[in-house]
Amino acid sequence: MRWLALTLWLAACAGGDLVDTPRSHDTAPPSYEEVVRQRVEAVGDAATHTLRFNPTSCRCPAFEIALGDRWQRVDLAVDDPDDATLLALLEAVKPEPDQVSRTYTVEGALTDVLGTCGAGTLFVTLEPAAFVKGTPESAP
Repeated sequence: MRWLALTLWLAACAGGDLVDTPRSHDTAPPSYEEVVRQRVEAVGDAATHTLRFNPTSCRCPAFEIALGDRWQRVDLAVDDPDDATLLALLEAVKPEPDQVSRTYTVEGALTDVLGTCGAGTLFVTLEPAAFVKGTPESAP
């Protein structure tokens, strides 16, 4: 008798139609590539970008770019090894090439081209136009 009363009480409390509400676990989280693309889109058409020199032992670009509050590997799309922007940037990192806490400001266009390096690390592509003097600065 106790079970019957409990069942009736629970049924009375439920009342109304059940509504299927979406839950966060019902949708798959974005993929690594989607997250990187979202970060690139968030930067938009910004003309100035913050880079840091952070070489790695794997076959990845030596520079990283600040995309919001994250650092992402970045390939500098330069056809000419004597490109003035590239040479100025490399000259700036020369005195302290292992100091990751320093940042450099570069003007240029961030493209939607992604590549893969190392153990599946994605990198974005920047077409540098000018090295901004007065850097390096302290990283945020």
